[in-house]
Amino acid sequence: MELRRYWDIIRRHLWIVLALPLLVGAASSALFLLRPVSYTAEAEVQLTLVPPQANDQDFFQYDNYYNYLATEYAADDLVEVLNGNLFTDEVAETLQGPDFLLPIGREQIRGAIDVQRKHRKITFAVTTHQRDWSVAIARAAVLTLQRDPLGYFSRGGSGAKIEAAALPIEQPLAAGSNRVRGLLNVALQTLIALAAGVGLAFLLEYLDTRLRDADAARDALGLPVLGQLPPLATDSRGAALRIGRNGRHAA
Repeated sequence: MELRRYWDIIRRHLWIVLALPLLVGAASSALFLLRPVSYTAEAEVQLTLVPPQANDQDFFQYDNYYNYLATEYAADDLVEVLNGNLFTDEVAETLQGPDFLLPIGREQIRGAIDVQRKHRKITFAVTTHQRDWSVAIARAAVLTLQRDPLGYFSRGGSGAKIEAAALPIEQPLAAGSNRVRGLLNVALQTLIALAAGVGLAFLLEYLDTRLRDADAARDALGLPVLGQLPPLATDSRGAALRIGRNGRHAA
């Protein structure tokens, strides 16, 4: 019984239940088609600090716990540097060098590299409009970082020198297109709009105080229903039809 009442509510407000997802789906599809195709390649690198080792005459031994802790701090600061223009220029020089021989300038890759970190793992996400470029830039970023991971910091001449190693975890083999994610976004937004349309239909039904059927009258008045008049029949022009003595509709 309850399911039938729910279906009646949706059927009465079917226009808004269908109109909202259609509008959202059409708008999302239009934005999806207008958005240019892009390709994203990801590379992962683990950063490890190499502490100064104590000699045989020194009783002090470096604790690895503090080495790991310092590595996380260094990786956190390094991400901010790698997202800057200095590292981008270094990657452009690597691409133009003998390892890649690609005519990709620094202006073409600025804003294409997004660097993030989780613990000691640094992730390079490169997004361009060419699949091969995304893979090449990601590989060049890893190679550039491996040459001197801490070369972008000004450590000065005081204190013991700390070295760092950037160990590649995953090199990109191919770049993924944004089309699949775009289609998923369109489908997800359409489903959310459909759920919102159903919720809006129930809200309109809740705000409507009219008694539409016997069940609504019984619930509102708390009295049993003794009889129910059939719906008024109309002809093709919308005029009411009379009911004859035999119970049939007469013109």
